[in-house]
Amino acid sequence: MMARPGSSGASGGGLGKNKSMLFLQACGLCITSLYIGFYLGYQEGVNQAEANFMMEKELRLQVPSEDPTSTASFLDDKKPSPTNSPTASPTSRPKAAQEERRLEDLFPEKHTKAFVSGMSLVDRKPFANMFDTGVPLQPTEKGNNKVIILHGFKALPKNASKTQVNTHLSVEEATSKCKYLSLILTERNRHDQCIAIMGQYNSYHISKFMRANNTEVLLHKKNKAVEFDMKKPLQLMKRGADHRSFTTETPTQKDTTEYWTTILQPYLGNLTKYMAELKPIVERAAVPLLKKKPKPPNAKMPHDNDVVIIMVCNQGQSELLMNFMCSCRKRNIDTSAIIVFATDEETQKLSQALGLHTYYNAELFAGIPKQHAPRFGDAIYKRAIYSKLFCVHLVSMLGYSYLFQDVDMIWYKHPLEYFRSLPSAKASPEVLQKFTKNDQPPITKEFEIYMQLDGNMGEFYAPYSGNTGFYYVRQTERTQYFMNHFLASGDLIWSTGTHQAPFLSILNEHASMHGLRVKILPMDHFPGGFHFQRKPVFMRWLVGAVPVPESKQFGPWIFHMSWTENKEVKLQFFQQLGEWYARDTCVTPPPEVGQKRPKGSGVKVNYKELEAKQLDLMSHCCAAEPIVKCHYRYVLYSLLFWLLYWMRAPFGH
Repeated sequence: MMARPGSSGASGGGLGKNKSMLFLQACGLCITSLYIGFYLGYQEGVNQAEANFMMEKELRLQVPSEDPTSTASFLDDKKPSPTNSPTASPTSRPKAAQEERRLEDLFPEKHTKAFVSGMSLVDRKPFANMFDTGVPLQPTEKGNNKVIILHGFKALPKNASKTQVNTHLSVEEATSKCKYLSLILTERNRHDQCIAIMGQYNSYHISKFMRANNTEVLLHKKNKAVEFDMKKPLQLMKRGADHRSFTTETPTQKDTTEYWTTILQPYLGNLTKYMAELKPIVERAAVPLLKKKPKPPNAKMPHDNDVVIIMVCNQGQSELLMNFMCSCRKRNIDTSAIIVFATDEETQKLSQALGLHTYYNAELFAGIPKQHAPRFGDAIYKRAIYSKLFCVHLVSMLGYSYLFQDVDMIWYKHPLEYFRSLPSAKASPEVLQKFTKNDQPPITKEFEIYMQLDGNMGEFYAPYSGNTGFYYVRQTERTQYFMNHFLASGDLIWSTGTHQAPFLSILNEHASMHGLRVKILPMDHFPGGFHFQRKPVFMRWLVGAVPVPESKQFGPWIFHMSWTENKEVKLQFFQQLGEWYARDTCVTPPPEVGQKRPKGSGVKVNYKELEAKQLDLMSHCCAAEPIVKCHYRYVLYSLLFWLLYWMRAPFGH
């Protein structure tokens, strides 16, 4: 029976509402109490900190300054020291305070004179510009806007103090007496770390100690995240160890032996033959980067100014190659400098039909799978990645400069034009300013390897975080030797599951040991999957959804669809982005979200039929306008999109 107003049923409903209201009020009181408690505790801590600060400040101001030219102290660099004040008398202070606060050198000679005698703080931006190591510079902001310089006693500037931190010096002044400058890069916002500098026989590596609780990590047996335990002692760890994960596993003897016997030995045994086959193809494809007179054949590096663009592809990735070529056709971009290293006959035929220079050797690529890798880092991926190693090494051995890029790429402008336009480091400040992006040091032509910024700031990619899917190499003796070293270390690819981590690790070693000059390209000029996943505002600018602010330097050259699990996702993202041009008549269309594509999918072309009808492959397969399809339109995805916007990464916009 339905309850009428005023009946017992209505009374029960009112009682339920009252209970709900009481519950909400109780929750409100709890939250308010917690807030008041936190606030009072915070305020008490602030008051105590201020009291301690003022007490310490008074004691410090009572101490006479040894150097009247110094304008700073540890605690207050704004108020002058009362050293010359007639009212300041050492005898007027309590004797205990004199003994406790007697001002000595920051670094007492009897303890540290052998390696450090003074300290300066200089502005971070001009320091990074003057001493550019090529790494992507993180934002200069509060808490990270100064650089600490420790001086040896002969490297201390004339107007610098030994008793106080020197904050009045420019970068030029602070380094004017330095014969050597050793630069240490350390993670910002890592507030639980200690940095120790010890006088000792020099080292160009940093030893890393952590309080790890995992036995398997301590013994370097498993590739997993570090679990911290502050009760444990600090123990030596490998540099890739992190609280998240790391990918710096040591290759097993089996991995090394297998690489040497089944991959490296056959390759080196036939290296001369491969180079002879490739040489005429490279000669036809190479273009001069700069307008220079050709060097004589007997010159040391006769082809260092001649550049080719390298791509490697198998049948499983052929749709991406097709789409890249269709996008270049849409924008009327020249592709004559590209050489495709085809790892199977099907891709060789496709590349030739697309009008590309092509190299294929069945013996060289015998172990490379035809299918695409279902997941990043799986066995198929690791096998296919060796083809990336061989193709750049062969071109390097022939003595040419080269740009290597993956096939999941879109060009907005020809990338070689960017490298042609780079100025000299001696150019005027006005010219250099045009090649300065987001407070990064300017990019000049003196560097030898230029890499796209990956965006992954994991320990195993430090310090460059370069992406090995797009990098330019200027042919020099150092870059040639680097590539030889990387080839010899190919077993690291199998143990780490990628060639990016070992590539960057060896690159860092060569930069330190041989002076190899590496530069990371501006992220917003060379965007990729990091932007697609983490930079929603940038992506809206890219597709024209919102106008670009005048204050932002915006001019992308390429887009690299990295940071994706597999080819299916790349195809979906390209359609979502409005950069898919390959018709379904020629390629297997991207699957719906959550579905798998049929095995053997790839470019499907009847070449005999096209030849009989006298049809051009690109005219037949390339759409005049992008084929747009929305694969991700769910509310949850939209919420994640905006969440990432508010958690935007430290680089770029």
